[in-house]
Order: sequence, then C-alpha cells, then structure tokens
Amino acid sequence: MIDLYRSGATAKQVAEKFGVSERSVTRLLHQHGARRERCLPPL
Repeated sequence: MIDLYRSGATAKQVAEKFGVSERSVTRLLHQHGARRERCLPPL
C-alpha cells in the first residue's frame, strides 16, 4: 500500500485496489509516516 501511494496513487485509489476503506489507508499511511515524494515546480 505504501509503495503504491508513494508512486502517486491517491488514498482512494489504494483503498479501491485493496478493497478497504479510504480511512483505513490514510490511518496506515499516517502510522507509518508515509509521505509522497512531490516534485515542486521551480519558482
């Protein structure tokens, strides 16, 4: 789940893929400190 989220999937997409609630996914991500690597546009 974490790898899928980090690769760019939304919590909703991860939840649908694994057949769980979006809240379950966000809770798991939070518990594991999972953050997405975001590339910000240059200023």
